[in-house]
Amino acid sequence: MKYILFTSYIIFMIFSSCTHPTPSLSLIKTKDSTIVEVKYKNPQMYFYDEAFNHEKCAFILGINHSNSIPVPIPPFSTMVNNKWYYYLYIFDTLTIGKKISHVYTDQIKIGESNLDGQITRVFPTQEGFVAVYSKQNKIVFSEFDLNGKVVTDKEVLFSDPGLDISNSTILSVSCKNDCLWVFLMNELNYNYKGTWNIHLIKRDIHQKKSEIFYNYIQSDSGWNNAKNFNVEFVNDTIAISWLDGYRQEQDKQKMNARLYLASCSLKDIECKNKTVIREDMDYNSAKTIFYTIKNQTYLLLSENDSLWKYNIEINDKLNLVSEVEKKDLMPLFWPDADKRFKLEMTF
Repeated sequence: MKYILFTSYIIFMIFSSCTHPTPSLSLIKTKDSTIVEVKYKNPQMYFYDEAFNHEKCAFILGINHSNSIPVPIPPFSTMVNNKWYYYLYIFDTLTIGKKISHVYTDQIKIGESNLDGQITRVFPTQEGFVAVYSKQNKIVFSEFDLNGKVVTDKEVLFSDPGLDISNSTILSVSCKNDCLWVFLMNELNYNYKGTWNIHLIKRDIHQKKSEIFYNYIQSDSGWNNAKNFNVEFVNDTIAISWLDGYRQEQDKQKMNARLYLASCSLKDIECKNKTVIREDMDYNSAKTIFYTIKNQTYLLLSENDSLWKYNIEINDKLNLVSEVEKKDLMPLFWPDADKRFKLEMTF
């Protein structure tokens, strides 16, 4: 009898650990916008991204889900099943009001990597779309055609024994010319021991070739207080901005910030062309974004109640924005302001 109960319990445990709610996704048209409505039971955390290609939308959803499973034998504890689930949807942008099924899914058990949940991105490619996420101490990508057919499945972005990616901080993931560009901060295991720096991984999706540019950007003061790392591609160059925190001798209690801008060719193996755009700012309130309008790319800087903009294509000076223009530009700093479809999660 005990054997039967134990066997039944094991079967129950396996079934419980494998089952989880499946998100229900629909495209809803409102008066002012289009909303991606997702119904899901009690997600602990979630991230999403979108990409568009030939009237098709690819929508990736990363959900952290956990459930407690009671253990009915002494000492009568509970087992927590905690995982990240990734879902990819590809649909026509005019598919309004209908339930949309995912074309791809994957799952990751929490605790296998410090990278869990750091990356949930999707980009358009020549073939269709490419989805990028972290899995078991690796960054993987899968490519799909416009109809959702898998072209490349869970390809590892790169492998190098000198760069322990499990302890990395992923700063930015981008796609340009069907190449993935990943910036990460980490300490190398050889040659540069004790030095944390920013490294660039470039992966050609179709050629299946990865290049690693160690110490792509170096900082004289280190990267302990660096934040707000932004990347923008402008023609054949890559623009990178970040804020670096520092304390002045006369007031070591206050953290100030410098705004750096680097601009380099896509062919450079190291980005040396960097300059300080502004300094002596409030570290806690300062934040930046890139935005493009009328074929001109600007770096926007927000600090407290003020807003500045800098035209990176003509190396303009940092100009204070008028109150009228400020009302139009400040919403660009809102969460998910760059998204065409807004996510509405219903529990």
